[in-house]
Amino acid sequence: MDYSNKEKLQTIILFIFLVIFPFGQLLKMFFQPIDLIVGLAFLYTIIFSLRTPKAVAVLRNFLLAAAFSLLFSFSFFKAGSLFIGFLYLLRLTFYAYFVLFVFNFTKGSEIKKNLLVNGLIAVSFFSAVFGWIQYFWFPDFRPFTVFGWDDHLYRLIGTFLDPGFTSIVVVFGIIAVLYKYFSTKNKKLVWLIAFLLFSLAFTYSRAGYLSFIAGALYLGFSEKKMKRIILILAAFIFIVLALPRTAGEGVKLERTASTNARLLNYAQTIKIIRKSPVFGIGFNNLCLAKETFLMNQEKDFHSCSGSDSSLLLILATTGIIGFIIFLWCIRSLFRLIKPGSLYGKILMSSSVALFIHSLFINSLFCPWVMGWLAILLAVSLKEFKE
Repeated sequence: MDYSNKEKLQTIILFIFLVIFPFGQLLKMFFQPIDLIVGLAFLYTIIFSLRTPKAVAVLRNFLLAAAFSLLFSFSFFKAGSLFIGFLYLLRLTFYAYFVLFVFNFTKGSEIKKNLLVNGLIAVSFFSAVFGWIQYFWFPDFRPFTVFGWDDHLYRLIGTFLDPGFTSIVVVFGIIAVLYKYFSTKNKKLVWLIAFLLFSLAFTYSRAGYLSFIAGALYLGFSEKKMKRIILILAAFIFIVLALPRTAGEGVKLERTASTNARLLNYAQTIKIIRKSPVFGIGFNNLCLAKETFLMNQEKDFHSCSGSDSSLLLILATTGIIGFIIFLWCIRSLFRLIKPGSLYGKILMSSSVALFIHSLFINSLFCPWVMGWLAILLAVSLKEFKE
């Protein structure tokens, strides 16, 4: 296949990825279509032996740790029960190599990098638009509890069918647009920022609120724009305080039911960590571990294979060894970002926001979040020296 055809194929894969992204969970049948697209990108990188940036070599270390933990889990789980864990490891591998795929597509081309980042902003915008359609058309999500979803009422849930995951996609969008606004001074972006801020507010997601505040403060400190950021945060807090308090526990910011459930989830995950603290129970065998060690039979619930803290999930599934390798990988990746890169700044601020968000929701390993970060990382990396 000649270069032009290869480039067309890469363009098609990325275009489909961005198009289906805002549809979230709506397209899911037996698998996530977005995983299939990223899987095709993985096959492309293998077939055409793309040049590997150091970032992917760094990510391989965590992949190896996750693979080892899965193999180690044969010591206390039956081999036949580890298939789900293998699929999660395969997904993680796909998204790690998605960095390689995007990097090779965009290297040397600021136009392509800018188009992709603008594409991510468009994804956040349409995710919010779909959220508003849901908010006005289907505000009561309680009938979907029979399918394992939470009983949200009068919240902007969106196509991800969870206000927490919708909130982080919107937060990513706000951060990217803020950086674009500060670098271009394009006043039209103010309307987009306002729309996304209102959308975030109506998720009633406290994790989303905290992650936005953290990401915005990092932006303010790093770019020396604290006065403007404080004004934006003050406006956002005013919006949140003025939100309608309709019927339902979910719209109460002082709600305790979800807090208590989260604390219980933390306690359960810590119990699992104690079963195998050094090497973990295998990535990602958390649902199996809950069934085996905690006698939890609620397999139909979508939170079964996750913890309400992504960091606790890493500790539980890959152990202390895997957790240390994960932290080392993050540190190493940040050192590979091109100095002064606008996209690198967006990535850093988004990472700060995600860190806070992932303390309360298992958003770190959400496929849409991994895909978003993979693109940002790929366009932020230092390029090869020819």
